[in-house]
Amino acid sequence: MLFDYYLQEKINKHNKLYYNYLGISKKDYPKWGGWKIILKYKNNGVDIKEIDDPHLDLLVHNFYYLKYLEYKLRE
Repeated sequence: MLFDYYLQEKINKHNKLYYNYLGISKKDYPKWGGWKIILKYKNNGVDIKEIDDPHLDLLVHNFYYLKYLEYKLRE
């Protein structure tokens, strides 16, 4: 499985019962660094769906890359 395919698969799945960003659940990963950036945007009245931040994109990419590596090691 290629990483880009893995990333899209994970981002497209959402847990609607809990606060999440691109499939990263705050319930499961409360210490993820992206929540600080998201909180700043929320405090400025920006909807989570409208956030366009390259630093946040990098954190999401890195999060899923590490998860992908864990997945590949289990195979």
